[in-house]
Amino acid sequence: MGRNASATVQLVIQPTLLGSITNVALVKTEDNDPVSANNSSIVTSTVVLAPGVTENPVSLDIPSIGTASAYPSTVTVSGLTGKVGKVTVTLSRLSHTFPSDLDILLVGPRGQKVVLMSRVGAGNPISNATFTFDDGAPDFISQSFLQSGSYKPRNLSAPSLSLPSPAPVAPYSEVLSSFVGTDPNGLWSLYIADHGEGDSGSLAAGWSMVIEIAPQLKIRRSGSDVLLTWPSSSSNFVLQGTSAFSTNSPFTNLLLSPVVIGNENVVTNSATNGTKFFRLSR
Repeated sequence: MGRNASATVQLVIQPTLLGSITNVALVKTEDNDPVSANNSSIVTSTVVLAPGVTENPVSLDIPSIGTASAYPSTVTVSGLTGKVGKVTVTLSRLSHTFPSDLDILLVGPRGQKVVLMSRVGAGNPISNATFTFDDGAPDFISQSFLQSGSYKPRNLSAPSLSLPSPAPVAPYSEVLSSFVGTDPNGLWSLYIADHGEGDSGSLAAGWSMVIEIAPQLKIRRSGSDVLLTWPSSSSNFVLQGTSAFSTNSPFTNLLLSPVVIGNENVVTNSATNGTKFFRLSR
């Protein structure tokens, strides 16, 4: 740089741990610099969890038979406004000598109970594997060989089989969409139990959870039409409808493309006789 010139340095950091990060920038010159006190800049930043992201990084020991060293392992969610749109869960550095012995259950603050994995992996040991459970993953977690990745939850236990108390009793869901539409705030509990004697393991880096808040769907009448609107900033959501809340009348995708007006997605639907329910799905 020339004399009296200036430059800006931008550092983009991707932290892997919570806490403080100190960034230091240094400059030097080949010429004599009579003032060396202004040759460095130090910035300290605090790394915190983003809204909707929560974790319990405490290591859990899994005995040869019985419940994990914290049963349940819990996190408390607070300050989120709106309803759950999606939940993903990550188990970090899971090891076990016979993973088919494991039963892992997530219970939400409203009492929903979802099995993440049960009787999967057969007798093939795993070491420091990290699994993210996501309804949108391409495949279910394997029945035989387990490796790190993103998977749909899977429960190969009998429907009536319950984890040891104080875990809630079966039946359990095996889709994380069971949490959709509920209040995310409150206590979330992860139960890990080993039902087979002779093998053991650990969850060395604990677990974390990402809660996405669903956009608010608004419905209003406009002449002979019904207008359905939601924020245009909410991407990848599909508008669905049904005539009744029952298993015989499931929600189906509406083949109506939204028009962006201002900061809203707007769908115009003809008003019809009878009752109609709408939701956004992802």
